[in-house]
Amino acid sequence: MSYERLYPTFTFDADRLEQLKAIAPEAFADGAINWETLRAALGDHLEDEGSDAEHFGLFWPGKRAARSAPAPRG
Repeated sequence: MSYERLYPTFTFDADRLEQLKAIAPEAFADGAINWETLRAALGDHLEDEGSDAEHFGLFWPGKRAARSAPAPRG
């Protein structure tokens, strides 16, 4: 049985990171994203993650590496 590998349609490439830096320059320090500052800048636009929030997720070894792999060009 063959399978088709799926890739996310949205990745943070250099152009998108530059766009984010133009919108929220305060969220960048030493070339890296300061997530706490970005969350503060987004303020009311973030989803509320209270203790009663329901979440669904899939977790497996290698998930982070799979997400960071470049999408195929085709």
